[in-house]
Amino acid sequence: MISQGERRLGPGESGSVDTYRRQAMARLMSTDLIFIDRSPSERSGMIGALREAGYDVVVIEDCHLALDAVKQANPAITLVGRLSAEIFRNDYCRRLREIAPASGTAIIVLMPGSTRLARIRCLEDGADEIADNDIPAELLIARIRDLHLSHAGCRSGPVLKYGPIEMNVDQHRARVRGNPLSLSPTTFQVLRFFLERPEQILPRQAILANCAAIGTRRSLAEHVSKLRAAMAPLGMAGSIRTVAPLGYMLSLR
Repeated sequence: MISQGERRLGPGESGSVDTYRRQAMARLMSTDLIFIDRSPSERSGMIGALREAGYDVVVIEDCHLALDAVKQANPAITLVGRLSAEIFRNDYCRRLREIAPASGTAIIVLMPGSTRLARIRCLEDGADEIADNDIPAELLIARIRDLHLSHAGCRSGPVLKYGPIEMNVDQHRARVRGNPLSLSPTTFQVLRFFLERPEQILPRQAILANCAAIGTRRSLAEHVSKLRAAMAPLGMAGSIRTVAPLGYMLSLR
């Protein structure tokens, strides 16, 4: 469990921060699940259950060390628990997603009873799944397995294509003329909705109903802006059109 010190990295170990980093890089390359939590000793039951289920879990207490670890190891699953008091979960999700594209690691955030807005913000900023802090271990493992399969590309899912834009839904990969797009999971879902209905005017309310992680029209506008920004270097920003006052449309005409 957590007493297996060879798989636990953080301030509790002796040595400098540089030593932690070297140790982390040496140990992490084979892991498939990184668990970030400032008090892992209180999660020993959950960590033990994950290991019994076959996951090679590495626990990291230091949030900053964890960012380097995720970047280097690109684990299938990144599980985010309790962070330092000065770090907001949604900001941390954004930083994780910047270094780990949606086609790489799947991010699951454990949260206490919190507002719907706090959960939406985490999803918008890069999380794939939000789970209650006290979620039963067997239910958490079931969710992890589903996300693991999806992000590992083990299922042969549909490929959506319109003009030079191509998307592999299950592998969470989108490309324009063969060039990858770096999109958060929520922005990816917005693009998917467009690709499934090209040259159609899509009312804002219809998009909101289809993309559960987006709660408001303002938030939707932000994701459309992010999508355009990602496509702009490839000359495709104009393909996402605003159709006032109704909504948006993917159009190449």
